Amino acid sequence: MRRKIRLFLLLIIIAQSHFAQKMTLDDCILFAEKHNKDLINKLQNNIISNIEHKEEISKLFPMLNLNLGADYYWKIPVQSYPGELIGQPEGTSVAIPIGSTWMSEATIELKWKLLDFNVLQNIKLQSIKKENSKYQHLSFSRILQRNVIMAYYIVQVRKEEVSFVNDNLEYYISVHNYIQQQYDKGLIDKISMNQSQNILSKYEESVYKKKSELANSQIDLKFWMGYPFEDALEIENINIKPSLEKIIFNENDHPDYEYEKSKIDISMQEYNSIKSTLLPSVSLIGNYAKSGFSENFKNLTKSQSWYSSGFIGVRLCIPIVHPTNIAKIKKAKFQKKQSLLEYEIFFDKEKSNYLKNLNDFNNISYNLKSNHERLNLVEENKTLSLSKVEKGLIDLIQLKDIQNELLETHEQYIIKQINCLKLFVEINYLQNNTNIK
Repeated sequence: MRRKIRLFLLLIIIAQSHFAQKMTLDDCILFAEKHNKDLINKLQNNIISNIEHKEEISKLFPMLNLNLGADYYWKIPVQSYPGELIGQPEGTSVAIPIGSTWMSEATIELKWKLLDFNVLQNIKLQSIKKENSKYQHLSFSRILQRNVIMAYYIVQVRKEEVSFVNDNLEYYISVHNYIQQQYDKGLIDKISMNQSQNILSKYEESVYKKKSELANSQIDLKFWMGYPFEDALEIENINIKPSLEKIIFNENDHPDYEYEKSKIDISMQEYNSIKSTLLPSVSLIGNYAKSGFSENFKNLTKSQSWYSSGFIGVRLCIPIVHPTNIAKIKKAKFQKKQSLLEYEIFFDKEKSNYLKNLNDFNNISYNLKSNHERLNLVEENKTLSLSKVEKGLIDLIQLKDIQNELLETHEQYIIKQINCLKLFVEINYLQNNTNIK
């Protein structure tokens, strides 16, 4: 019994250590690739494109239809024939019944497109669309990776920020406790005590605010990963040093290059497909039928009531006048030119964004260094102020100024740090550089 209890406790410890295991950035990316719903949805588009491609190919195969029917005529149709066929005077006509009260027919029809240029062009079009769907999925997976990396970095910065404000709070709690002691001894008045309490409350508010911002950043990371919102998520800290190795924009390295290029290919092929509607087509058709005639339904089952017929033939269709298709060809021709122009516009915008982001990154990186130096000076002032308080030199105006400067300088530093990381990830993404972890 004791062995079972020990084994049970050991399993609990192992399970707890498993769930407490922190996820690396690579773990988060792999998790997102498996669980992000948008990415899964894009994968469904790939499946649909494959089916559409097979559907177009199936038009090259023969089609067979079986048709069965039975009709009851309460009034048998008649057809007029010249009377002289049956010995009547010339110029007269005779009405002869066509069919019987019960008529039935069973037919097998064959249709086979032996040569259809439009079908062949459409198969090629669907093949390009299938590749386009794959490129779309690949492009979104790169966007997803960018968003996961960005969210991961922000969570880490927010965690460091929470640690910073917690340290500030602990620092001022020690200051406030000493001021409380001075107040209890009657060395300072109630006004000074209240001022110190207000300073302490502001530090406490900053901790609550930063914890809330950390929680929101964790929600963003969970969203992009497809991670359950109600489950805890712990990540490994990494040393983030944003630096750029490549600063020249090349559209061939853009993560959407294949996808945007395939849009042009689709437009080109759509033009060829519509042009092919004006080309001739050759089809093989066939028909085998058995027709039954009888005055009552029961006699239809007798073999002598049925008559067979059948044929097989070739049909050549040559389009002569098709104004609608001609208009579609003109439209597709302009759309082809439009797709080329849209491709150029897209990459002009992306290059513009890349260069702007690069300038902003260099500017923020420079400001970040000077901001970090100011933060170190404020941190030094905080340490010096604690020493003065311990010596009995209490200057609440100075403590308030230090608090305002500390929180404001650190807030500016965090904002610049997050913006710098966002630009760093975005610049690398625009050149499809996945080695940004």
